[in-house]
Order: sequence, then structure tokens, then C-alpha cells
Amino acid sequence: MKHASSLAPAPLFIWPEASEAARLELARKALVGRIQALPVCSHRRIILQHQLTMLTAQLLELETRLKSQL
Repeated sequence: MKHASSLAPAPLFIWPEASEAARLELARKALVGRIQALPVCSHRRIILQHQLTMLTAQLLELETRLKSQL
């Protein structure tokens, strides 16, 4: 028998975080497409690659938080 503290939260309580993760994933895919359309040595590409790195870090942090709640 499980203890009350080991029960997973109801999906309703993690829904906002799950929808945020989906939003970040869509933004990440769009950013990858924009990066691929730019020349390799483009200044704008370097800026977008940095944004992609930051966005990926946010997404990984959020997914880790969600998995720890389940």
C-alpha cells in the first residue's frame, strides 16, 4: 500500500506545466527552422542559436520538474 506522500499529483495540477512544455517545444521547432534558413556565418544565426540553447535548457528543466512530480 502506498503512503499518501508518495501518490502522484492529479493531472489537473500539472496541466499548466505540461502545456508550457508543449509551447516551448513548438517554439524550439520554429527556431530550428529559422536557424536552418540562415547562412552558416550569419550574425543573426549565432543569436538564434544562443536563443535555442536557452530555450532548450528551459524545456529540459521543465520536463525534469514534471517527471519528478509524477
